[in-house]
Amino acid sequence: LNNGRRNAGGAGTTTAAIIAGGMPPSGGAGEVDCETYNGSTWTEVNNLTAGRNTPVTFGTTTAAITATGNSNTTNATYDLAEVWNGTCWSAVNTLNQTRSYASTANQGTTTAGLVFSGLTFPVSPLTSNESYDGTSWSAENSVLTGRGMSGGGGISTAAFMAAGVQPPSTNFALMETWNGTSWTEVNNVNTARYAPGSSGTVTTGLIFGGTTDPTQIALTEKWDGTSWTEVGDLATARERPAKG
Repeated sequence: LNNGRRNAGGAGTTTAAIIAGGMPPSGGAGEVDCETYNGSTWTEVNNLTAGRNTPVTFGTTTAAITATGNSNTTNATYDLAEVWNGTCWSAVNTLNQTRSYASTANQGTTTAGLVFSGLTFPVSPLTSNESYDGTSWSAENSVLTGRGMSGGGGISTAAFMAAGVQPPSTNFALMETWNGTSWTEVNNVNTARYAPGSSGTVTTGLIFGGTTDPTQIALTEKWDGTSWTEVGDLATARERPAKG
């Protein structure tokens, strides 16, 4: 990357990805910086309209949404949402619930998205779940167990949420799936953790890295629609990577 950071939002594929927001590695105010990836190199593009730490992002390099987050310096939690058209970011309707450290169906689109759970400050876990239709956000049935820094994946009608934390230190292995109407608890991940990266769908997904506090981990697990299996580890243990 041109700009090292943590707690960024990410979306896309291995040949066309986008990363937005986050915070400097040493701390500080939320970032506005945005970069795109073409399979070989990262290129800085136009910034977010509002800097933020811990946003969620879903979509593609030509059509994406970045939403929620916090200021990091003032502990303000955001309901902000912005849309990316391949050239610039524009503010769109805000969410109904302010939140940070939320999860998302990261295969969602700018006309069909989902943002769920997360934390409000000081550290209250949320069960709130909202869908986006290209214009506005609507409250949907809540997740079963509110938590922050979980792994998420899927689309607005078929999503998953795995692992996570309820502050100050309750780490989860819990896994829930969303069918477009309600959440159901299914088989847990093998290693409880929070702040993993995640990708994929409700039938074939990944979580990778994270922390068991204070230890960062490299463990990767693959979801086959029924259960989790440990697969090849990350080369470098880390927590809070951007999610694709």
